[in-house]
Amino acid sequence: KAVTPYSKENCCEATCTEFTCPAGYAKKTDATLPYTKDNCCQATCAVYTCPSTYTAKANASAVAPASEANCCQETCPAFTCPSGYEKRMNATLPYTKENCCQATCTAFTCPSGYEKKMNASLPYTQDNCCQATCAVFTCPSGYSKKAKAVTPYSEENCCEATCTEFTCPSGYAKKTDATLPYTKDNCCQATCAVYTCPSTYAKKANASAVVPTSKANCCQETCQAFTCPFGYEKRMNATLPYTKENCCQATCTAFTCPSGYEKKMNASLPYTQDNCCQATCAVFTCPSGYAKKAKAVTPYSKENCCEATCTEFTCPAGYAKKTDATLPYTKDNCCQETCAAYTCPSSYAKKANASAVAPASNANCCQATCAAFTCPHGYEKRINATLPYTEENCCQATCEVFTCPHGYIKKVTATTPYSKENCCQVTCEAFTCQPGYEKKSKPVAPYSESNCCQATTTTTTTPTPSSCQLWGDPHIITFDKSQFVFYRSGDFWIVKSDAVKIQGRFQATDWTKANDHTDYSSMTDIIISGSALSDHKIEVQPYSETGQILCDDKPILKEFGESACAGAQVYYSDKGQLVDSAMAFLPHRVVQIQLPSGVHVQVNRWPNFLNAKVTMVAVPGQDGVCGNFNGDKNDDTGKMVHSRFGSGVARSELLFSKPTPLLIPKINPSVQKCPPEVRQKAEAICAQEMKDAKDWGEEECVGDACALTMESLKQHGA
Repeated sequence: KAVTPYSKENCCEATCTEFTCPAGYAKKTDATLPYTKDNCCQATCAVYTCPSTYTAKANASAVAPASEANCCQETCPAFTCPSGYEKRMNATLPYTKENCCQATCTAFTCPSGYEKKMNASLPYTQDNCCQATCAVFTCPSGYSKKAKAVTPYSEENCCEATCTEFTCPSGYAKKTDATLPYTKDNCCQATCAVYTCPSTYAKKANASAVVPTSKANCCQETCQAFTCPFGYEKRMNATLPYTKENCCQATCTAFTCPSGYEKKMNASLPYTQDNCCQATCAVFTCPSGYAKKAKAVTPYSKENCCEATCTEFTCPAGYAKKTDATLPYTKDNCCQETCAAYTCPSSYAKKANASAVAPASNANCCQATCAAFTCPHGYEKRINATLPYTEENCCQATCEVFTCPHGYIKKVTATTPYSKENCCQVTCEAFTCQPGYEKKSKPVAPYSESNCCQATTTTTTTPTPSSCQLWGDPHIITFDKSQFVFYRSGDFWIVKSDAVKIQGRFQATDWTKANDHTDYSSMTDIIISGSALSDHKIEVQPYSETGQILCDDKPILKEFGESACAGAQVYYSDKGQLVDSAMAFLPHRVVQIQLPSGVHVQVNRWPNFLNAKVTMVAVPGQDGVCGNFNGDKNDDTGKMVHSRFGSGVARSELLFSKPTPLLIPKINPSVQKCPPEVRQKAEAICAQEMKDAKDWGEEECVGDACALTMESLKQHGA
């Protein structure tokens, strides 16, 4: 914008070329209007002040425009050195991290056996930063590395003398397992040479160098230490080695003198059998007629050991030498009276050939005559008694002791010999009238079928047969179907009548005792007789080594088969029903007996007992443990049958050859047969039943009630 007047001054203005920039400034190449010093000149690095930690760049004084980047460069204080590095004291240009920082000892990894120096010196090199440790020192012979070395690391500080360098004092030896620190106490150990043995001990020979020291290694017991066993004493001059054998010697107490010898009171040395033992009377042989004294005196000699025996004595007439004479040997002790000199008391007579019997006594010399016996009630003296004089041979039963069978009565005038036939006579009650006949209301004697029976005018009905079963211990179902258990042992009537007689032997078996733990019986024998067999007998025993089937005491049917006995047929086979099905697992051995009267008896033979079933029609006067067969089971309960037959078969009615004792059970049934709740009910029942019971034990009542209760529960599915 020119102004007037227009002239060179008003039209023209100076450009930057005309300007002279002050020192430290330079012309701008891109100056802007208006052309002034400020617009034409710019500061150079010569007048630029670099910030702290920076310095002017070399040869940059003329550089423009002036700026930190154009004029300045970082110095070493501006750099942060990495870990293990530090600032150089005299850094060189250019200022870079490499020129400003130098590695310190921290950055160095010392080789094996070396460690960092605590105060390293410049320059930082491996030699100045690392120092050798004890690990690189080789200790001289007899030295070893110290466990804890001290600095500075040197041979003196790293190595220490070992036990090899120590000289142990006299009586000591080097340890093989020395411990640190290596000192005399740790390197040396006492030997037996300096060990003091306790009292009653002495040093072992050749043990002076033995280690470690101990009583066991250095010392041995002397005889003083030994306690000699009973019968031994210390030797006066014991020899080595000191052992019980060398220190102790047997005294006479230890010697067992041979038979016939005894210990001397004052034995002399040396202790030997000859010096310790002396012969007693036992080794002396007395001359004939002499015997050893019971109490001999010392010194032991023939005179002091022997005395005359009974052999030297002559007994007077009627006396004989005793076989068991007692001391002292005198006539009274050597001789005894014989029966020849003995006087029998009244009602006794001398035994034949007893004159030389000794010692004399009533039992040895005399026998009772019949005059000495008092016959029991119902018996009388025999007119002509036979020897030997015994109650059986001197007394005979009279009709008074005979029990006439049912249907018989005692004869008014009996004849001898006294027997059932001579003492009893039949009454009409014993007769069974033929079909179509009935008993007369007023029979006349003599009693015979024609005098007792008369024809009936009414039609008779054929009686119905029934069965009685006996099994186990034993359970019984009667003809009238009453049921009970008969536990006691003995001989009992099964069926008692004139026509049919059946007896059973009930006994506790070993099996019952071992398995049921009771003394309850089982049937071990059955015998059949009566007028239906003409009083012959059929007997069946268990199947065992001794068990048999007998006809009048003679064996029949040793194997399966058929036989006849007194008109009865006996069949033996493995066929037939079992009375007790629980025994079905065993081989069957069934005896079928058919009597002429129509009675049928089945017997199952088992190894140690029998089961039986009797089938028949009722006969007059019948009774037994199978009941009275009168059609009423209420009079055949266990209580009532025991009251009638619990005492067993009378001796005079016994069909068996010998009786068996009557035993009442004392053991209650087991828990299996009678659980507690059932037993409680059974005991309540028996508390009432036993008040008027006869021949029926409490254990039998409880067992019977338990059996019936358990059977009832079984039938009702409980």
